[in-house]
Amino acid sequence: MAYRKVLTVATTFVLASFCASQANALFGPSNYSECVLDNLSTEVSAQAVVYLEAECRKAYPEASTSFFTPDSMQECYEKHKGLASSRVVAKAIYRACNDYNYLPSQIPSR
Repeated sequence: MAYRKVLTVATTFVLASFCASQANALFGPSNYSECVLDNLSTEVSAQAVVYLEAECRKAYPEASTSFFTPDSMQECYEKHKGLASSRVVAKAIYRACNDYNYLPSQIPSR
């Protein structure tokens, strides 16, 4: 009986922790890359991109880590390149995808 109680408490704790981390993903960015990529749009100006990157870096100074990351930098870039209305935005997407710490061999080809 005590074993069952411990197992129930442990399972509840694990599920609560998982749900809390997923809630953060649903309600806002949890790292630099998400902060930049979630706030870019095709209408953003070059000055706004510079400000956005600075604010996201200030909020998330560490390298981006997350349970649900793209499989490669190429996948990340391909997913978001439709937002690249200018070179400045394209470079911001590149830097945000690069922040996931992918290997150099995974850098998108130009």
